[in-house]
Order: sequence, then C-alpha cells, then structure tokens
Amino acid sequence: MNLPVLIVASITFLLGISLIVLLSQKGKQKKTIARLQVFKENHEYLVNSLHDVIDIAGFGKDLESVVDTLTKSIGETFPYSTLSSIYIKKPKLVFRSVIAETVSHAFINHIKDTMLTTLNTSITAEDPTKPAPQAGPQIHYDSDSIEENLTGEQLDDMGISEIKSSIEIKLTINNHPQAIINLTSTSENAYSEEDKLLFSTISELVSGFLSRLDLLLNFEESKSLSMIDSFSEGIFMIDKSINLVSMNNSAKNFMNLHGSNTSIKDILSTLPNTYNFRDKIEQCITGNQRIEETDVIINNKAFKVILTPVLEVNSATRNTIGASVLLHDITLEKSLARTKEDFTNIMVHELRSPLTAIKASSEFLTSQADLTHEEKKRLIEMISISSKKMLDEISLILDSAKMDAGLFTIRKTDSDLKKLITDRISVFTPVAAEKTITLRTEIDPTIPIFSFDPVRIDEVINNLLSNSLKFTPENGSISIKAGMTGEKVTVSVTDTGQGIAKDKQGALFARYQQAPAEGTHVGTGLGLYVVKQVVEDHGGAVTLDSDLGQGTTISFTLPLHTQAAVPAETPAAPAVHTEENPQRLVN
Repeated sequence: MNLPVLIVASITFLLGISLIVLLSQKGKQKKTIARLQVFKENHEYLVNSLHDVIDIAGFGKDLESVVDTLTKSIGETFPYSTLSSIYIKKPKLVFRSVIAETVSHAFINHIKDTMLTTLNTSITAEDPTKPAPQAGPQIHYDSDSIEENLTGEQLDDMGISEIKSSIEIKLTINNHPQAIINLTSTSENAYSEEDKLLFSTISELVSGFLSRLDLLLNFEESKSLSMIDSFSEGIFMIDKSINLVSMNNSAKNFMNLHGSNTSIKDILSTLPNTYNFRDKIEQCITGNQRIEETDVIINNKAFKVILTPVLEVNSATRNTIGASVLLHDITLEKSLARTKEDFTNIMVHELRSPLTAIKASSEFLTSQADLTHEEKKRLIEMISISSKKMLDEISLILDSAKMDAGLFTIRKTDSDLKKLITDRISVFTPVAAEKTITLRTEIDPTIPIFSFDPVRIDEVINNLLSNSLKFTPENGSISIKAGMTGEKVTVSVTDTGQGIAKDKQGALFARYQQAPAEGTHVGTGLGLYVVKQVVEDHGGAVTLDSDLGQGTTISFTLPLHTQAAVPAETPAAPAVHTEENPQRLVN
C-alpha cells in the first residue's frame, strides 16, 4: 500500500471516530444532527478532496497547489461571505480571496491583517515533549510584501464591514506556519463547533502529511546532494530565469569559486569570452535540446561541457524548468593524446636514424669493391651499433607493454653484478671517447654473487649510462659506483650534465616523460620508467639526486641474497686514468 492510500485510510478512520464522538454526546439538538447529516453526506467528497491534495503534494513541496486544491474543496462544502487564503511564496506572500457578497475594504483588510499576524508569529508546541521550532532567522512579512488577488463581488465601502463569523485552517510544516485558509460570514453563528472540529482535524492531518513529506524530501535531497558532491565531474543547476540553483564541490573547484553566495555572474566570469554560456543555456531551455561543447578552457584546464534540459516532473506537458550543466575534465585525455602523438613522432625519429645509418653503410659496402679491411670493419661496426640501438628502443616498448598487461617477468639467477657493470661500461667506452667524456668506476670487490635477473639489470645499467652520455657535455665525466649497504647492493651513476630542476623531477620516472634539456636530445621517455619497474620488481628502489647546473645522480638498490656456494670472482686490477686517454677506466 502506497503512502497516499495509507494517509487517506487514516483520514477516513479519524473522521469516522470524530462522527462517533459527536453522535455520542449528550443533549444533541436537532440542528446539530442536521449539520452532522450534511457532514456525513459530504464526507466522501472531502476525503476525495484530501486525496487530491496528497496526490499533488506527493510530487514535491508544491504548497501553492495544495492550498488551491484544499480551498476549492472547502468552498464547495461550506457557506461563506469570503473565502481567503494566504501562503508563503518566497520572497513574498500571496493573498487570494473569493468574495461572495458585497463587503467593504475594511472587511478584507481585517482578514488580511489577521492572517498576516498569524504567519509572522512562530508556533510554540504546547506539548513539551514535542520538538521546538528549528532555530533560524525569523522572516517578517508586511503588507508591502503581499501579492493580492481578489475575485467575485466588488468591494464597496458602503458594504458590510463587520465579520460576524469566521473559521480557518492553519497549515504548518515542522511547526512553521506556511499557509492559512479562512472562511468568513456576515451571519451570526455561521459555523458550528462541529465545523471547527472538522477544520481542526483537516489542519492537523494535512500539516502532519506536509511535515513528513518535507522531512522525507529534505532527506532525499540531502542524499542526492551528497551523492552529487561525491562526483568527480562538476555539476550545477540553473533555472529558467538563468539563476544558479545548486552547484557541487567539483564544479566550484574547477571554477575556483568557493564563496557561499556564488551566482551565475561568478560562473560567467570564469568562462572564456569566446564561449557565450548564457546563450547556450537559453538555447538549451527554450529549445529543449541537449548541447555538448568540447575543449572549453576554464582556469587553464580543458573541459567537455554538457547542457541538458530539466523537465517538470508533475506536468503532463513536461515543461522545461531549467538546465543541468556537467563539466567533464578532459585535460588528462588531451595530454595523453598529445603524448601519444609526440611518442609516435619520437619513435619515427629514433628508428629512422639507425635505419638510415644501416641502409647507408650496407649500400656503401655492396657498391664499393675496393674498400680496405679497416673501412669494412668500421662500416660493419656502425651497422652493429645502429642495429643494437634499434633493438634497445623496441625492447623498451615491448617491456612497457608487458608491464601494462601484467606479463612482465623477472627471472633471477645467481649472477655477478661486478662483471655485468664492467662489461656494460666497455660497450660505452667508444661512445664516451668520441665526446671526450671520462668514465670512472668504483666497485666494491666484496660484492658477492647473488640472485637477480642479469638481462633486466643489464638493461637498467644500459639505460642509466645511455642517459648520462646523452646529457653530459664534452670533457665531462660519468662515475659508476657499486657497493654494499647493509643487506642491499647500491649502484649509482653520476654525471656532470646540466642537472634537473627540482620541480621537474616528480614525473621523470613516468612513462613518456623526459627531463627538459637544452639541445636536440630526444627519446621515447620509456627508459627510466622501465628502470623503475625492473628495480622495484626485484624488491629494490630507485632514487634521484639532482640540481640544475650541478649534474645528476641516479641510484638503485637490489636486495642481497648471498649464495655461499658460489664464490665471488676476484676483480681485475683497475686501469689507470690518464688525461691522454680519458676513456680508460679508473677506480
């Protein structure tokens, strides 16, 4: 059984009890019996009228419709000289009166003043167990705030000015007066005690229903607002008069609007001048159409803006009463799209260069028959180096894809880190010599053979050395250190390059990110991303120490799992560094 049916059933039960009480009173007079008979005949009609009130209010807090429906039902049941109502429609009051016989202006003014006084007086619960009215600012309404609507007979100062009988229904919502319906008569005793009892019953039932409905709607509204506030998208509502109705926290943050009195003017001030937002809203509401705008810039962020018409719920014609606006932040999406485009361009550049070198070297080898042995060897070395460069770049891409798919694996085996570092440095020695860069090593000879993936760690050292050589200027130096730190081995690569600003270091190990540098150094931006993942998959960590103009040190650690059965090799005697041969390795 739904709420309106339950309420109608309750009304019927209470009115039936009222009849029994009235009929059981001693000393009933014929006039009372006649009145009860009339009431009994109209009882079904009144219940149906109250059902209409419930149906109307059930759609929301539409106080105007409730007052109009209840006033019509009462006017069709009871005799009156004037039938008046007054209700709050912020920021004003609405006073209506149907005049059935000629009365004076004073007659109407007296009714209006009485009802106004009642509305301005807060109701105090007679029962101390009932909750007191909620605290809050008291709004005082005066005659200047009343919108007046009189129908029926014309007022005449020569007409009747004295009210002989009156009766009223007072509608309250949670102990706050919201509306009054008043009947007056120019006849004495026009309304009996039974009429007053009936009016009191109607007042209590309808007020109770509206109060419960108000609490329910406020609760649902609070839940809805909490839910909307939890959205990462910005959402706000605008009525058909282009006034801001509500706005969630995300929208306020996007627009940097944190005041309690945010208005549509504040919103318009944050939007670019090229985007005529007011026209879009009017087009959405008047045209009842959904509007989408992409790439709207708000506070240096890109947004997709979606305007959707809001339709009236309890209207058969589904009138548009406003618009909802959704702000979807697409800054990251656009950034990723640009990154992918840049990555594609970089890959083309990175692969084109070695391919060009391979093609040119191979063509020269096949077209020149009189090449010396040294010339052929140099061309073959160039082809080998270029091929290795291409394979390294492709391996980075494949490793990155495997990491994203969760397919990247580490295959540990007992390996010698000292030898791995020494072998990798020997590969880079010719490149360093070309740029007159000094390579130095400092490897702790007590590092034992332990369990790690030699292929992956070789890639890590290769990437770190490659980066240092790329960003270290001529006559600079690169130092590689490896030593014991407790139960870990720490490896660091230090260069004398231009360094990295502190505010640029945060995203350095992210995918497709590169350290900003002068010159034409480009790359896929995957090297340090893969380095970090490989080291962390070993249970280690990567750290960065750099200052602009002071060079860079990147270190990583590997957990040490000593294998006593496999002795460490004795390191070879270190080479001696001389200025004439800067590529030679020194401890």
